Amino acid sequence: MQGIEEINSPNGSSPTTATPTTYDPSLNYTIRIAVSAHKVSSENFERKPIATYCFTTTRTNTVDPDVDNEVATAWYRFSEVLELDGILKSSYKQSHLQASYPQFPPRCLDPRVDQTEENFLNERKELLGNWARRICGLPRIGMN
Repeated sequence: MQGIEEINSPNGSSPTTATPTTYDPSLNYTIRIAVSAHKVSSENFERKPIATYCFTTTRTNTVDPDVDNEVATAWYRFSEVLELDGILKSSYKQSHLQASYPQFPPRCLDPRVDQTEENFLNERKELLGNWARRICGLPRIGMN
């Protein structure tokens, strides 16, 4: 799975290329994921424009919010997130938690639907955001 990634400092300054902070398992963290934007691009694609969605992950130290926080953003195509869903879902096979695994947003296979239209992109962004929040709430994923 590929994505364009940026690491932001906790104080909200511009993206940096420095190594992200090291995860310390002894500290308590809150992880939040949001789908904050979408864009349509035809660069580097021969056939048709593609839509990508910006996933923003925020890790906050719940004991001391001023220590070891990180914000990362990455842009992914819907198909890349679908691939991730398959990988995550497979980790729940033969688990009693499989029933609580959230359903991924449906693919649009109707050729009459313009998947680069603003209303379509906003709706899909919302569905992906809901899926990501529910994924973070799963016991095995929320701890890793």
